[in-house]
Formats: sequence, structure tokens, C-alpha cells
Amino acid sequence: MRVYRELLRHKHGRGQAAGYTEREIRDYGEREAIIRTISRGKKTEGLKLLAQHDRLDCAYEQIALDHADELPDDVVEQARQTLVDFTASRM
Repeated sequence: MRVYRELLRHKHGRGQAAGYTEREIRDYGEREAIIRTISRGKKTEGLKLLAQHDRLDCAYEQIALDHADELPDDVVEQARQTLVDFTASRM
């Protein structure tokens, strides 16, 4: 979250809340926020922003892969596929 906030600050030239992401974490907890976001299957603006700055290591999808044993298998597979698709579309 810290990296994403910094990238938003850089993009907008001022402090910028990651409102939707922060609200999801507050309302559902970190684990469920990750599951819900990945399950939607969208390539979010946050994912695009992280990719622009070579910080996909901070993406929910990468977090899901890094902690695959703590998440449902279908969510981990969706995360893997989203990253593969996203990376391929950027080439």
C-alpha cells in the first residue's frame, strides 16, 4: 500500500489517497480485499500504475502468488493469469 500511495503522489503531484483500495481493506480485511480484487479479473488502474514504475512486485496478484498457501487455488490461478495476460499485452 505504501508503494502505491507514493506512486499516486508522484502521478498527481500531491498526496493522493488510494480510496477504493483502502476502503476495501478497511471493510473486508487485507486477505478478503485481495481475494475480491483478484476475483474481479480486471486490470485495474493500480496495476497499470505499478507496472509503469516496474513495481509489479507490490501488486495484489504478486502478493497472491507469494502467499498462495493462504489463498484459494482459483484466486491464485486468476492472479497468475492476470499477470501473464497483463505482461503479454505490454510487449
